Amino acid sequence: MLTSEDRQYLLELEEAIRKKDLSAMIAWAVFWTVEHPEEPLSPRQADRVVEYYGLGVQNGDALSCLNLGALYYTGVIVEQDFSKAVGLYQMAARLAEEEEEDSIAALALSNLGYCYYYGRDIPVDYAKAYHCFLYSALKFHDVTSYYKAGDMYRYGNYVGKDEDIAFLFYQKAEEALDEENDPEHIAADVYKRLGECRLYGIGTQKSPFLARAYLHRSEQEYKQKVLRNDPFAPGLLVKVQSLLNEVENEIYKRRDR
Repeated sequence: MLTSEDRQYLLELEEAIRKKDLSAMIAWAVFWTVEHPEEPLSPRQADRVVEYYGLGVQNGDALSCLNLGALYYTGVIVEQDFSKAVGLYQMAARLAEEEEEDSIAALALSNLGYCYYYGRDIPVDYAKAYHCFLYSALKFHDVTSYYKAGDMYRYGNYVGKDEDIAFLFYQKAEEALDEENDPEHIAADVYKRLGECRLYGIGTQKSPFLARAYLHRSEQEYKQKVLRNDPFAPGLLVKVQSLLNEVENEIYKRRDR
């Protein structure tokens, strides 16, 4: 629910938008799609979001490229179009690096890595995915890129399978987390992987109690992602809850010995 401060901020943005202030237009779109994605938008508001981000793209704004790409990737507000998402992510990464906007460059590269990893309207290319993730992780300490690089070692995609290295990357992702500034609740994905490692002994010793702690934290974060209308969160929440049941069974067996 919007606060009185939010409403005042929107009024100030609307005043600036009437004066054709592009930065205010982009800030208005960011407010609804990034800061308050849980708020329902009218068709007119949705059209304005796309219009304002589109103007930002035309004017070489890296954040607009990134956020409009994310909308096309998820199919939120606009019809899902992975090819448009890829092009916008590529543009965002290039512009952000040129302007030294590290956080935008990191996220654009991470998102682009996802497109190559899963073959989103382009052929699956694990080599390009790996280089996107590794570059973003090592240069920008991007949380998502750390754990996706870990996934590639865990499953042996492009690189040789190495669960020890996978676990190290997951630990680096946890170290890079800033839970006080995690609006996307990326922690959910990190804790899920660390929970799986502790449950199954992936690159580390099995510990069902540590697994349970990580998976409980992951569950809470995924619930927040569901509230933010993340289209992938419901299925992942179910998966984590299934893992928690598995953990409880393992703990019960140990107590029964």
